[in-house]
Amino acid sequence: MKKIFLLFVFSFLSLNSFGQEKKTQLTEQLDWMPVKNAAGLMGFINSKGEEFVPCKYTKIDKFVTFGDSKEKWAMVTDDQGLVGIINSIGKEVVPCKYVSIELFGEFEKNWARVTNDEGLIGFINSKGEEIVPCKYVKD
Repeated sequence: MKKIFLLFVFSFLSLNSFGQEKKTQLTEQLDWMPVKNAAGLMGFINSKGEEFVPCKYTKIDKFVTFGDSKEKWAMVTDDQGLVGIINSIGKEVVPCKYVSIELFGEFEKNWARVTNDEGLIGFINSKGEEIVPCKYVKD
């Protein structure tokens, strides 16, 4: 019986610490908690239990700085497999309409190459604006 109790306590502590690792420094600072709804879609709630970022993403990456932006953004993936970016207040800066968004600065400072669902490429800037429409093919 003692072994079962210790196993239960160890399991509980392991699960609890695993859940804590999921919180990034930004979400701890903003007091956000990542959540997943019954359909398996992810979002965030605040300390009052209010849904701050709607549960509409299949994946939410870690919040990082993109380009020269001082703000932290996170890459998100919707249920269609398209990617976009949300900012640190939960607003979609780049709508989920791209198949891929590459790193900022690889081609031009503060620009990121994006690819649409037709395989055409364009570019967005560090404000999330599409500055070159997706109408070009990759070489």
